[in-house]
Order: sequence, then C-alpha cells, then structure tokens
Amino acid sequence: DQEKLLTYNVYDRANGTGLFTRIENVGSWIWYSAQSYWYHPSSRNFAIEEKTFQVKYPSVAAKNNNILIVAQKINGTNNDIICYRSTDGFNSYKRVMIADSSDNETYPQIEFIAENAAICTYFKNNVLYFKATTDGGATWGTETKVSDSQANAEYRGQGMCSNGGYAYSAW
Repeated sequence: DQEKLLTYNVYDRANGTGLFTRIENVGSWIWYSAQSYWYHPSSRNFAIEEKTFQVKYPSVAAKNNNILIVAQKINGTNNDIICYRSTDGFNSYKRVMIADSSDNETYPQIEFIAENAAICTYFKNNVLYFKATTDGGATWGTETKVSDSQANAEYRGQGMCSNGGYAYSAW
C-alpha cells in the first residue's frame, strides 16, 4: 500500500484451513541493539480461518487502506475464487465471491489499477479470465475471457501489474 507505506504478505496453510497474513509498516524501523537487528514496531499478524472449505493460492493488493485478498476456494471437487475485502486495515473483513460456478476457477491474481478499481485474473477450465471491481471489491463485474485458447494453468503461469490505470497480464 504505497499511500500508507504498508506491505502485506499472505500465505496459505499447508492443510488449506485458512490464510496467514503479515502487515508491516515499511516507513518505520527501530534498531533493537540488544540483538543487533532492525524491526518494524507496527507489524502485526492475523489469520483467516475457514471451517467448511479450503483456501489456497492467495494473492493480495492494497491501496489506501483498502485491502483485497483473493484465493482459490476448494469445496470438494469444485474450485471457485473468493475475495476477503477490508477497508480498515484488516481489523475486519467480508467475504465476497468473485467466481462461483460449477466450472473450476483456479489460481487468482489481484491488482489495483486506480482508487477502488481492481482487476482479478484467474483460470477457468485452463482459459484465462478476468473480472473487475470499481467499488473496492464489494461487487465484481462480468467475466471476460482473456486468452482465446488453453493456457497452461498447471504452472499457475500468470502475472499482473498496473500502470497509469491499466492492468497488464502475462501468461
């Protein structure tokens, strides 16, 4: 989050029961002389627990305290894309489904392109798609196909960045 000088790291648990997130204030360092290292005084960790389904392959984007974490929701043999949305630095969050169908949606990536506007890419049946939000992740627009043919989703081979209000994706 460039506006707030915060970094967000998100990890899935090996058993898929939730996500672990670490927030660090990169603009504030303190020297801990007793152990001879620098640390972030306002770092904090939190977990997102799920009891009825698994979550894997998370991606995070943050802009001006609006944080979106997307992940692959695994419920039996069906895979969908879920978003954990926070507007208060992840003191609280809401779950929002981005892609929820009988098809398998996998390996999401998220990127803010402007204030409250973000793009989420994901594979559906090995074809790359995206959905966009203009309200900070509260709602998501129509699914749009990006690749005309089969992509190699097996390697989670996509990446995304933004510049000047545009999202750029490679797969």
